[in-house]
Amino acid sequence: MLRLSLLWGFALILMPALLIQGWWVRKRAIRMGPAEGPSQGFLPEEDHQNRTRDGVVVSSERINPPLKLLGLGDSVIAGVGLASTESTITPRLADRLNQQLGRAIDWRILGEDGAKIIDTQRMLAATESESFDWIVVSVGVNDVTGLTSLVKWQQGLLGLISDIRVRSSNANVVFLQLPPMGRFEMIPQPLRGVLGIRAAMLRQVLIWIVEAHRGVWMIDPAGLFDPAYMAEDGYHPNELAVDWMASEICAIVKVAESSS
Repeated sequence: MLRLSLLWGFALILMPALLIQGWWVRKRAIRMGPAEGPSQGFLPEEDHQNRTRDGVVVSSERINPPLKLLGLGDSVIAGVGLASTESTITPRLADRLNQQLGRAIDWRILGEDGAKIIDTQRMLAATESESFDWIVVSVGVNDVTGLTSLVKWQQGLLGLISDIRVRSSNANVVFLQLPPMGRFEMIPQPLRGVLGIRAAMLRQVLIWIVEAHRGVWMIDPAGLFDPAYMAEDGYHPNELAVDWMASEICAIVKVAESSS
């Protein structure tokens, strides 16, 4: 982190030129809106059957309560670059969990294009007292581009985890690690390199926080920076990338749920 801090200090000298370059990149960028479609859904239990006695239905209760899943955060959760919400990570993950766990899944999407860590806390607060079993969080890229301080980034992550645990002490959180922004080819140098340094600093803080909390997990999509995994804008993940992330998170949930 010391090396990254020194590099960031040198990068600040270039800030006026970087701001101009950032404006130029935003002006030329392909504009893609959030995915369209329902923001919540319910998948019934896969192995659910009416219970009978002597051929008469006596109960139709589910064997297990529904697993409540929330997707929370930025444009990845909102599905920018994808055609419909059915292709976004939350319902894709819900489908996998429904099939592989045999559980009913009650899922919901709370995503905003451009959301920062402070916005995730606001969005969660809007759900009032509703609790969730698993929350998938995508946040950080906009904190990099918006120059959120490391202190506010750390405080925001800790505050978000605390807010979640106030509702349910057993809630599990899976963070999507920030992408290595120094590999975004659609961003020219030197801006790309500077954003890469800042992203690496925020990535390290997230690693520390995940390691310090039980029931908090992380997947790192750093290996997905290939055109085959990118949407048309070269910035957001496409359906192939979403499927990979859903598969990785599903594996985490399966292990955790089987041991609980």
